[in-house]
Amino acid sequence: MSQYRDESPSSGPGGRLELKFMNRRRASAAIEHFSEHADASLLERTLRLTDGTPLFTSGLAPAEFWFSFGLHLARTHRGSTLNEYARIAYTFARFLENRNTTISQVVEADIVEYRTRRTEVDDISDVSWKKDETVVQAIFDFAIQENRRPDYPWFVNARRSALRQPTTPTPITRGLSEEEWLQFKQIGLLGRDPDGAPNPSFKTVWVMRNLAGAELALSTGLRVREFSTLLLPEVTAATTPSGGSHLTLKASAKRRRERRIVIPSGVLAHIQAYVRTDRAALLSHLGGRSRSRTQDRFIVDGWQPGCTTLRGEINGERRSFEVKEMPPELRAVTFARTERGVEPLALFVNSWGRMTSTRTWHRVFHNASNFVASYPGTWPAARDVHPHTLRHTFARRYLAYLRRASRSNDYQDEWGDLDEIVIVQRALGHSNLATTSKYLSGDSVSGVVEELFYLSTNTDETYAEIIGQLLAERTRGVDV
Repeated sequence: MSQYRDESPSSGPGGRLELKFMNRRRASAAIEHFSEHADASLLERTLRLTDGTPLFTSGLAPAEFWFSFGLHLARTHRGSTLNEYARIAYTFARFLENRNTTISQVVEADIVEYRTRRTEVDDISDVSWKKDETVVQAIFDFAIQENRRPDYPWFVNARRSALRQPTTPTPITRGLSEEEWLQFKQIGLLGRDPDGAPNPSFKTVWVMRNLAGAELALSTGLRVREFSTLLLPEVTAATTPSGGSHLTLKASAKRRRERRIVIPSGVLAHIQAYVRTDRAALLSHLGGRSRSRTQDRFIVDGWQPGCTTLRGEINGERRSFEVKEMPPELRAVTFARTERGVEPLALFVNSWGRMTSTRTWHRVFHNASNFVASYPGTWPAARDVHPHTLRHTFARRYLAYLRRASRSNDYQDEWGDLDEIVIVQRALGHSNLATTSKYLSGDSVSGVVEELFYLSTNTDETYAEIIGQLLAERTRGVDV
């Protein structure tokens, strides 16, 4: 089990509260760890836990209430979301521990103090606080369900409370204009000044990787967890007649909602260039010695571009997995045998020969935005770009183009009775049309947004051509 430590002093009666994550290879160690403090039913439940289940402990014993809440989280979430929510719950639990307060004793003043510390002392963003809000709400939902307390510790008035921020009628969503994207790309990702000259202070190593990832997010609407966990067989398949490629997402998609994605030819060319240069140079330098733990790795015997099934060995057992059914956790430990040794099968890798994490991608976008902000005359939106900003941009530009095409009756035979926003909904993988509508609020179909968006992956390819390619794929039976 991995451990998340907090060096602050403990005030809990059973020792300092700690957060660990279950690893099936060490399940026996967990049983021994809890044997003196847990009853038989709890031990039996521990044996059935899957990798990544958060375990809250106090000293050598399961932590009162929090251990059960960790198991509850694992039943409702998975992957990076489960990990992040568990760490937020740990932060809140340690806050209460330091105040000598239990869940049943929490009052509104405690919630106000926690929010103040997180937003003003820890200086987290409004978006980050929304995650805290979600987790704290879930904690007290569970506490009430388990009869730990009769009600919530906060008073609600017109949907406002000590926990919830004042609600706004319009969600904060935005996309980038052509000028804003180009500034972020040229200055933030490529390290050039506004005039196009190289900036010697730009020290980013993984320029081609970062550019390929950003262009992939912009041109496909992929979420950061979706594009960060792609494997080589998924992006090296044979190209379509129009020059691009397509892949199927499922286990790595949100709520495992299956959908097909088209990668435009210009973006695919940049990805292939990155694979041939930066990625190949790193793996050659590592010489088949990826700096990752050897246990739990899925070692693939061999693979071909576009293959839909991978076969190999994991934990001493022969296994095969359909690529689209592989969750992010398995993808992160998938490697292939080569002449040099064992190398990662992940598309985007880091300097240690491991899959580039979502946290790293957020840091890439944060650093690029800061570099843009170092120039006073740049666009404000280009100074604050997140991976999800590019997903919003894709959605808005896609709808704008579809509506222009609809007015010219260009694709009516292929669309049938489908509304343009339904097509965008399917491309984004939303289950609810209302969610898609939030992405498309405001000025998404007026003014400059109605102009065609030039992606600039090369000087000849426009965003209009990319959208045209997406629609062309649909006529050939590819559901994008």
